[in-house]
Amino acid sequence: MTDEPKRKNPIGATGKTVADNVKRLREGQRLAFVDLAATLESIGKPIPTLGLRHIEAYKRRVDTDDLVALAVALDVSPVTLLMPNSDGPGAEVPVTGVLSRPVQTGRFWDWLIGVYPLEEQSEDQRGVTSQIFQRKARPAWAVSAAFGSVRELPAGIDMKVVNKVAQNAATKAVDDLLKRYEQRHNDGDD
Repeated sequence: MTDEPKRKNPIGATGKTVADNVKRLREGQRLAFVDLAATLESIGKPIPTLGLRHIEAYKRRVDTDDLVALAVALDVSPVTLLMPNSDGPGAEVPVTGVLSRPVQTGRFWDWLIGVYPLEEQSEDQRGVTSQIFQRKARPAWAVSAAFGSVRELPAGIDMKVVNKVAQNAATKAVDDLLKRYEQRHNDGDD
């Protein structure tokens, strides 16, 4: 009996999701491995049939170029390949990079399409946090369309510094709101 060699960097939860979705979509479209391989060849990103079999068996990683080519060949968005197939938005699924807990599929979808950060936010933080996230997660032209005109940063301005300033301003604004709230409630108690 021979043991399979242990991989240095095994395929994670999201890699397995991609593999499962490739299989589900390929079979749903009644494509044989040879058909999908031929389509990939015709669009300039060949993956041989054995490579496709290895993807579906979790023996071959899908890199970003593969992901996009597979999405084109299967006529779906790359997000479709990244999204776990589940019964609904409340289902919990493992996500690569989130070690602490499974993530609800609805939250994962919102993150994938750039609506909300992956981590849950309190009701008070949700609006501000989602706007900050959307500004970072979307291309500038999409941010401009969603939030109005966005000025380009002058040369030499570090976005990390801008984000830190914005975070400090948001923290100060929340602190000010809490102080005013406490003052109102303390004034009413006297």
